[in-house]
Amino acid sequence: MFLRSIGSPSIRRLLFLLVFLSASFLIRCYFYRPYFGIDDSNITQVYGWNLAHGNGWRYFPGAEHVEGTTSFLYTLLWAVAFLCPYPHLVMQGVNMFCCLVACWFALRCLEALRDPDPAEPWITLPFLAYILWLALNPGILTWSTITLMDSSVWTALVIMAVYLLCRLSHERDFSSYSWRMAFVTALAALTRPESVALVPVFLILAGSIAYWFSRSGRTAFLTVAFPALTYVIVGGGLTLFRYLYFGYPWPNTYYAKVSTDPIYNLKQGLVYLSRTNLASPFLIPLIVLTIVLATRAGILLLRGADSGERHWSLLSIALSSLALLTITIMGGEAITSSRAALWCRRSCWSHSR
Repeated sequence: MFLRSIGSPSIRRLLFLLVFLSASFLIRCYFYRPYFGIDDSNITQVYGWNLAHGNGWRYFPGAEHVEGTTSFLYTLLWAVAFLCPYPHLVMQGVNMFCCLVACWFALRCLEALRDPDPAEPWITLPFLAYILWLALNPGILTWSTITLMDSSVWTALVIMAVYLLCRLSHERDFSSYSWRMAFVTALAALTRPESVALVPVFLILAGSIAYWFSRSGRTAFLTVAFPALTYVIVGGGLTLFRYLYFGYPWPNTYYAKVSTDPIYNLKQGLVYLSRTNLASPFLIPLIVLTIVLATRAGILLLRGADSGERHWSLLSIALSSLALLTITIMGGEAITSSRAALWCRRSCWSHSR
């Protein structure tokens, strides 16, 4: 009764999602008694603590400056949190917010693949299926909140970028996309180094969508110029700071985890993917289904079956998912089965045609 009295169906779904995620978090904590923060998170916390207490970007006072954390932005967030009386509670709130943002925009991407009836109830079959899928994949909530890792911020930014592509294909508001995506690219540059490979994928897709609907190269260029420039300025400034402060242009974790031999990286990535599939057997079938659906959407788009909004939405979701998976296989920061499945699953919801 309470939800029926509140606003639009979208607001009700958002509130329901918030209650669901909060309840899932409490249940997960009660029954499994997890440790808050794992190895990578604990390392980030040490750097954040030293930053907050004036020791610089060091693992312990007096040591050399080493960027032993992958996420520049997330380390700064920990530094700010350590200025508060309850830093872990603050960061748990930040992570829960990012988890809600990621799940909410993923739901909006799902809605972009169908033709919702304005008169339909706020509880729909796709919405229930999505909630059920979240319930059956507790690792999504765990890796986004309990582990206290930067995956929460990164996942939220990636899914926001894909949602903006879906929204661009439906609304064709090129100027709004430009400044919104500029905000995302700026944060992405500060969050993870993989953004240097993933952001161009987003912008190429955005430029393609803008050109498809406007048939204007100038419009396509202006749509992506501002977010691209923003990324170059922020990313370039961060790289310069790293070189001057640490002596290296990339985080230390990059040099520790990624080989200079791409063949070796590919082999290790495929081994990782096979192990991930053992932990989550539906991952490989979903990847195959993603490729099939993306191919079908591309064919229908070229045939001009309709105006193309949903086909471009599906292509944006599928190609972004495959790009992220490719980056992981080729040496990007390893992601768990739940986080990999989170992305592939986004692209495997059938559209209404």
